Amino acid sequence: MMPFVLLKDLYRWRKIGYRLREWFGRVFRHEIFTAIESGADEEALRLGSQRVLTRARDEWGRSPLIAAINKCRSALVQEFIRRGGMRTGDGSLVHASMAGDIAAVRMLLAANKDPNESLPHADTHDNRYTPLMWAANRRFVPIVQALLEAGADVNGMGADGTTAIMCTLKAEPADLEILDVLCRYKADVTVTDWRGRNIIHEARDRARYSGKPEMQKILERYYPNINFD
Repeated sequence: MMPFVLLKDLYRWRKIGYRLREWFGRVFRHEIFTAIESGADEEALRLGSQRVLTRARDEWGRSPLIAAINKCRSALVQEFIRRGGMRTGDGSLVHASMAGDIAAVRMLLAANKDPNESLPHADTHDNRYTPLMWAANRRFVPIVQALLEAGADVNGMGADGTTAIMCTLKAEPADLEILDVLCRYKADVTVTDWRGRNIIHEARDRARYSGKPEMQKILERYYPNINFD
């Protein structure tokens, strides 16, 4: 008979704090967020004065513009930008890139949003990933192209050493398409991530051990002097 073991949840109080923060935040946040979430665009526009757009925050510290982006509400996004709801350092372009909303990405870039701006919270799981890295990670090819055309740094690096090109290492069809685009923009294929590996290692191993030479062929086309040994 196995002895009874009482497992203690080491994160119990953190989870409780998380839930309390969410609950209090929803209770006291501005009503514009409820309008955005419920699809009441006219009400959101009525409430969306410049003061509200620049100062109101939801339970997670996000602005009405980001709330509209996360709900893929392109009409609201466009109007909120026009009314001055976009701020430097607000992370709105990252959210649009993560959501796969090419319309919002183009609107933000047209409004002169920095294409390399990461999320504002350095201590979160994002590792300071740029919009380009998120778009590559989530296989949004049109967004990758739009960001590069707007001047995004093809070699922008996260805190863990990752660059956009390493986000293609799974070599799915969309990954290969993104890899081709990044190589066209002269991505540095020698940069190593936190494991000490670069995209050359990944391409070599897929060709050698998995019988999938597509990544290596793309790299050879753009960098004919690469040594895969």
